[in-house]
Amino acid sequence: MPSAHFGLAWPFCGKKNLSVMNKALLLLLVLFTLCRDQDAQAQQDLTTQPPCLPIAESLLAPLEGAWTVEWTYRTAPGEFAKSMAQSRIEQDLYGCALIEHFEGTLRSLPFSAITLFSQKAEGHFDRVRIDSEHGSFTQSEGHVAGDSLVFEWQRDLGERVLRTRHFFFEMTGESFTVEYYMSRSSGAPWALVQRARYRKRGSGE
Repeated sequence: MPSAHFGLAWPFCGKKNLSVMNKALLLLLVLFTLCRDQDAQAQQDLTTQPPCLPIAESLLAPLEGAWTVEWTYRTAPGEFAKSMAQSRIEQDLYGCALIEHFEGTLRSLPFSAITLFSQKAEGHFDRVRIDSEHGSFTQSEGHVAGDSLVFEWQRDLGERVLRTRHFFFEMTGESFTVEYYMSRSSGAPWALVQRARYRKRGSGE
């Protein structure tokens, strides 16, 4: 026996209601397409137009590359040791930053460091670093001084203020030099702690 339900009409199945539903589905389809296209455009913009000051157009650009490093560091006041190290500096974050992976030896022990550089405004830079000797992050702010980039950091220890400066200079694209100075208290003289000479490695190295 045929079911009596076949003779019933559901309230939302009328021609008028079906027309409204079709319009709603069409609107949802349009919104989905717009959102999908906007998301694809946003992804494309990240790769073609990063929302930052691009490293390639900054004074940090010559630091990019694979480097052999002649590293001189202080072992005691007036005494220095020398070792060789390797460094690779590459763009990351869609060209918004440089990241350095540094590998060498310090006092005959394995040493590594990771440093992140960015340009936060025209002529102003940030540098964040962590290394295997200290195991904590330090953040320094950089600016242009003559033909050098200078990154400065300080920490208030209560009875004194510890300050450091890193000078990046002679940046030719094939080589550059970094000198690291420290002042152990306000007004104290600056002492050279490290000097690193970077030379670009050949394709076969």
